[in-house]
Amino acid sequence: MKSEEALNISIENPIFSAVTGSRLYGTNREDSDYDSRGYIIPPFEYLINVKKFECREFSDKDHKIYSLKRYLDLALKGDPQSIELLYIPENKIINTSDIANEFISLRSDIISENIQNRLIGYAYSEWRKAMGQRMLMDKRTVNEDNVINDIRNIFAPNKENMDNIIEILMEDKERKVISSKMGLGAKRKKEFEEYGFGTSSAVHSIRLLDQLYELMTTGVITFPRPNAELLKGIRYGEYTKNEVNEIYEENLCKVKNNKDNSILRKKPNYKKIWQIYSDVIKSFLK
Repeated sequence: MKSEEALNISIENPIFSAVTGSRLYGTNREDSDYDSRGYIIPPFEYLINVKKFECREFSDKDHKIYSLKRYLDLALKGDPQSIELLYIPENKIINTSDIANEFISLRSDIISENIQNRLIGYAYSEWRKAMGQRMLMDKRTVNEDNVINDIRNIFAPNKENMDNIIEILMEDKERKVISSKMGLGAKRKKEFEEYGFGTSSAVHSIRLLDQLYELMTTGVITFPRPNAELLKGIRYGEYTKNEVNEIYEENLCKVKNNKDNSILRKKPNYKKIWQIYSDVIKSFLK
C-alpha cells in the first residue's frame, strides 16, 4: 500500500475526533454548520519525517485532522481549540481510542498557565473585530527585518511559531488601534449593518474569556457552555452594543483578577507527555 493511501485511510479513521464549534458550545441553530477536529498517528514514513504531515483541513466541511504530535504541540502551547478536545462530552465524540483516552487523562499535565495570556490575546483580537477596529504597529526597521529573515532562514520555524517570535521581538513597538472594517466578509458586514457591531466576534471573545475563567478556577471546561443562551442572545441582537461591552469588560476583569490565583500548573509536564508519546509510537510501530 502506498504511503499516501495509508495516510488517507488513517484520516478517515482517526484515533480521536469530535464535534466542535457552535454545536459543542450550545450556541448553534438548526441550520448551523457541523465543525469537527481530530487527530491520527500517521503511517511510518510520516513518523520518521521522510514525508510530512501535520494537518489536513477540509474547507468545505470545516473539519481538521492533525497528526498526534502536532496536536500535542498545539495543546502544550495552550491553543484553545486543541485544549477543548480534552473536555469533549461523550455525546459529541465521533471517534475515540485507548490512546486518545490516555492523553485525555493527562490533561492536568498538558494544560498550564501557558493558556492564560494566549486566550486573553485571542479574546482581545476577536473583540477588536467585534468593534470594527484593527491594530497598527510602527513599521519595522531594516535591521529588524534582517534579524527576522535570519531567524526564518536559519531555524525555519513554522508560521505559528514565527508569528509568536515576531510578537515577542516587537512587543515594545508603538501600537495604536484604528477604526477599520477592512476584510470583513458579507456575513460580518451584515452584522454591523443590523446591530452596529460584529456580534459573532463578540460571542467568540466573551466565550473564550468565560472558558478561561472556568479552567483557571476549576480545572475543567464545561460543554455545552453554561452561558450558551446569553451567547446566543448576543449573536442574534438581543443585547445592545453597550450591554455587550459591559459583559466583555466584566469577563475580562474576572480573568485578570484571578490570574495569580489560577489552579493550573505553571508549565506543562513536557517530560511526562513526550515520554508517553514515545511509548505510544513504539507500541504502534511494533
